[in-house]
Amino acid sequence: MLAASDFATLDEPLSAELAASGACAFEPVVHPKDDYAALLAFHGIEPDRLVLIDPHSDTHASDNGQLLADISDTLAADGWQIGIIGDPAESERTGAVLGAMQSGALYLSGAMTRDTQAALIGNARLVLSERAQGSAVAQLAHERGTPLISLDSGRFGETADAIVGAALAELHTQCTAHPGLPFTLHTPMLKDAA
Repeated sequence: MLAASDFATLDEPLSAELAASGACAFEPVVHPKDDYAALLAFHGIEPDRLVLIDPHSDTHASDNGQLLADISDTLAADGWQIGIIGDPAESERTGAVLGAMQSGALYLSGAMTRDTQAALIGNARLVLSERAQGSAVAQLAHERGTPLISLDSGRFGETADAIVGAALAELHTQCTAHPGLPFTLHTPMLKDAA
C-alpha cells in the first residue's frame, strides 16, 4: 500500500516560484459559445466559403430533411463549407439533416449565443432556410444583409437541382465568397511509430 508521503507535494515557496516563472501559467479559455472569434477557431469555420443550413420541424414537407442533405452534399462537393444551425429545441430535425448527409458538415445548432449567431450569419456567404417567415435565422440574415434562399417560397418546385442552381448563382455573384477544396472533417492521425 502506498503512503501519502510517497507522492510529491508542492509547498508554498515552490508554488510561488512556478507562478512567478510563468511555467504553469494558463490563459483563461474563451468559450466559443460566447465569442465569435473563438467559435471560428474552435470549429475551423471559414466565413469566405460558409453556407448555413437552417432546418425546421414544422414545415409542410417531411422530405425536406433529405432535400436539405442532398443540397448540402452538392454544395460541399463544390467546395463550400456547410454549417447546420437552428433552434436547439429542434435538435431532432437538425440532427436528421446532418445524419442524412454523405459529406462532412459543422453542427452548430445550439453552439452559440444569439449575438455570436448574428455575427456568424452576418459573415456567412449564404443561408438556406426551410422557413423564412417567423424564423430568427431568416430575420438575422435580413438584418445583416446575408443572402437567404427560402425553401418555403415554392419557387423551386422542391427539387435539389433548382435550389443548388440558385445557391451557386448567388454564391458566384459575391466577390468575397470563395469555394475551396471539398470540405471534410479532419481527424488527427497518429504518426507512424516506426
